[in-house]
Amino acid sequence: MMGRESSKQARYPIRLILRLNRDRLSQLPDPLICQILSHLPIKETVTTSVLSTRWKNLWLKVPSLELIFSIFPNFIAFKSFGDRFFDSNRVSSIHNLKLYFDEHDASYLTSWIDAFVTRNIQRLYVRRVRGNYFHELPLSLYVCDTLVSLKLFHLTLVNPKFVSLPCLKIMHLNYVWFPNDSTFERLVASCPVLEDLKIDVLWNDGRVYRVQSRSLKRLRLLRSSSMVFDSVPGVVIDAPLLCYLRISDRVSETYIVNNLESNAKLDIHLDFGSEDFGETSVSWRSFLPAISKVMDLTICENNFKVIHHYSNLVRLPQFDNMSRLHVTLRVSELKWLPNFLECCPNLKSLIVAFNGDFEKMGSEEMNQISFLLGMTRIVDMTIFMYTSKVFLSCEKINQLSFSSVNPKCLLSSLEFVELDAQIMGFDEELLNLAKYFLENSSSLQKITVHRNMHGSTYEGLISKFRRRSRLCQVILI
Repeated sequence: MMGRESSKQARYPIRLILRLNRDRLSQLPDPLICQILSHLPIKETVTTSVLSTRWKNLWLKVPSLELIFSIFPNFIAFKSFGDRFFDSNRVSSIHNLKLYFDEHDASYLTSWIDAFVTRNIQRLYVRRVRGNYFHELPLSLYVCDTLVSLKLFHLTLVNPKFVSLPCLKIMHLNYVWFPNDSTFERLVASCPVLEDLKIDVLWNDGRVYRVQSRSLKRLRLLRSSSMVFDSVPGVVIDAPLLCYLRISDRVSETYIVNNLESNAKLDIHLDFGSEDFGETSVSWRSFLPAISKVMDLTICENNFKVIHHYSNLVRLPQFDNMSRLHVTLRVSELKWLPNFLECCPNLKSLIVAFNGDFEKMGSEEMNQISFLLGMTRIVDMTIFMYTSKVFLSCEKINQLSFSSVNPKCLLSSLEFVELDAQIMGFDEELLNLAKYFLENSSSLQKITVHRNMHGSTYEGLISKFRRRSRLCQVILI
C-alpha cells in the first residue's frame, strides 16, 4: 500500500507540492502567484483551480501562456478554453503568448487577437501547424503600443491603412503572405525601433522586398522555391545600422544596399550568384561596392568562393575602412586569400578559419565516412581522427602555395592574425599559413594558432620561421 501511495504521489508532484504549501502560497499576492503559475504546463495550471475558492480563477490571470491545440481532446474544448481565457472583459495583462492552431475555420482568432492586444501583449508567437489555408490577421494587430516581439507562421497579412508598432524590436515572418509589395514595406517602415527582421518566403511570390529602417541590425531573407516566377527585380535594403545580413535567394536579379555607414559590422551569408558567375555578376557588381565601406566584415566560405570568381570578371572594390576581417574558406581556396587581402589596405585584424572539401572526395572515401558516422557506438574522436586522414589524402593535390602577391596591409597595418583549422588533418596547411604571415607582416603584434598536433611539435617548427616583425608574439591554443 505504501508503495502504491508513493507512486501515486510521484505522478502528481505539482499538485502535491501545492497542497502541502497552499497556506504559505496563499499569503502571496495574486500577481506573484500568477507569475509562478505561468511557468507550469497549462494542464497543471488549470488544476490549481481546485485548491480553494481563491485559486478558482487565478489561472485565468497568468501573464504567459503556451496554447497548443493538440493537447485538447477536440476542437470544441480548444475553442472553449481560448474563449474563456481571452475574454475581452478581463483587465489582467497577457505579456507572452504562444498559440498553435490547426483548424480550417479559424475565425475565432480575430476575437482572441483583439482581446490580447488590448491586454498589453508584449511577445506574440502565432503558428498554423498544418494546412494550406492562410488566415487573415485582424487590423488590431497593426496598432499595438506594447508589442516587442512578433513571430508569425503560415498566416496572411491584410493591407492596412495605418500601422503603429512603436515598441516592436523583433519580427519574424515565416511563410506569411502579403497582398502586395507596399504592405511589407509599410509594415517595416512603421516599426521605429525594429532591430531583428526575418522573412521566409514559402515560394517565389514575385515580391520586391524593400527594407527601409533606421534601426534594423539583423536581416535574414529566404526564398525556398522558384516555381511561380523565373526571376524578380530583387531586394532593396536601406538600413544604415545593419550588422548581420543573411540572404538565401537565387531568383532575385539584384540586391541594392543603400546608406550603409562606414563603421558598420557586416556578417554576410549570401546564396545568390553561387552557381553561374557570369549571369549573376550584375548582382555582385551592385552589391560589393555598396558594402565596401564597412569596418568589420565576416564572410562565409560560399561567399568567399563567389567573390573570388567574380574578381576574375571585374576588379574588386577597395575596402579602405575595413579594420577587421573574419573569413571562412576551404583548404583548396587558401591560395586565393592574398588576392582578396589586396583590397583591404588598412586591415588590422584577420581571422582565418578553414576546413576540408567534401566535394573533392571520391565515392570510396565518402562511403567510408558514412559507414563510420553510422556506427554510433564509436567514440567521436576516433571518427574525427580517421576522417581527417581521408581529408588529408584528398587534399595532397592542393598543397598550399601563395603567389607573389604581397598585400599592402601586411606591410603597414596588419597587427593581429588568428588561424584555425576547423577539422583535424590540416596541420601542414596551418603551419604554412602561419609562416606566410610571420615572414611577410612587418607590423604583426600577435598571431594565434589553434593547433591540432602536439604542442611541442608546433613550437619547434614555428620557432624556426623567420619573423619580419620582431615584436610578434605567437600564441598556441
